Amino acid sequence: KTTAMLSAKRAESLGVLEGDTVKISTARGSISIPAHIGDISDAAVWIPRNSINSQSIVTLGDASNLVVTVVKV
Repeated sequence: KTTAMLSAKRAESLGVLEGDTVKISTARGSISIPAHIGDISDAAVWIPRNSINSQSIVTLGDASNLVVTVVKV
């Protein structure tokens, strides 16, 4: 299952619980997928590079080191 990994601290600051949908956006586009709370930097979000529900290169404009906006849907 495609998910976006967030730290527990970031998820809490956004009001996101495990499985809630989050929208990851850049000026180019956005991807909305369920959240997974895991062991990751509080400043980071990880999404699959290319899966059925998450095609970050095509949709967001790159695959890594992007500045993105993350919100609960």
